[in-house]
Amino acid sequence: MINALTKTFDIIDDNIKEKSENIQRVLEKSIGYDRNYISKCITVLFGYGLKEYITRRKLFYIGVAIENESNEFINLAYEYEFADQPALNRAFKKYFNCKPTDIRQNKFHIPDERASFKFENDCKGNCYMNSDFTPTTEYINYLEEIYQISDEYHFSVDNVFAIAELADKLNVPTYMLAGKCFETQIDCFSDTNYISPKEVHAINLGIGSIEEINDISEYFNCKWYWVTREMVEDYQHQK
Repeated sequence: MINALTKTFDIIDDNIKEKSENIQRVLEKSIGYDRNYISKCITVLFGYGLKEYITRRKLFYIGVAIENESNEFINLAYEYEFADQPALNRAFKKYFNCKPTDIRQNKFHIPDERASFKFENDCKGNCYMNSDFTPTTEYINYLEEIYQISDEYHFSVDNVFAIAELADKLNVPTYMLAGKCFETQIDCFSDTNYISPKEVHAINLGIGSIEEINDISEYFNCKWYWVTREMVEDYQHQK
């Protein structure tokens, strides 16, 4: 879902002069997620949903055009699919408490809200936002739950996002649905043959128990799946 969000913002920008409804249809077809779920993800990031995000992006690009070009406001309104200039004026007032003339007179600048949204990965594979982004409490709680589920059940993060989307449609807790998915996965194996991914990784590293790989990951302050043979040797040498 992380890559899907980045792609979502690219698609919106690429189609910004289309009607909002058309942009949302393109998103559903291209991303593979329901527009309501996309809107929920955007809401936990910015505090407002998909439709408002699209409108605010339109206003951002119109603001850039006003600053750098001499286009008539009415022409910009039609170009970006506003009904007329009064509708454009109301949108600027509602979302940024300004008028198009304020921008032309350099009294106000529409912020590029997308510029603050950028996922980066550290050396351990942990994903985080760049320092310009101020996350909402809902966003923090949401991602924490996603990564907790990923760690506990050894699902990929993208798979957990897919489970979260389905849970949202079914109106059930994501954690509960993830547990049911895990139980179903286990049922596909016999009780005697199933080996968890963590156990497989421990065996490949020559570690005798799950407890030891947990101790090593805690010692190096990393996820268990980032433990390497060199870490194992270093840890055992320290002991």
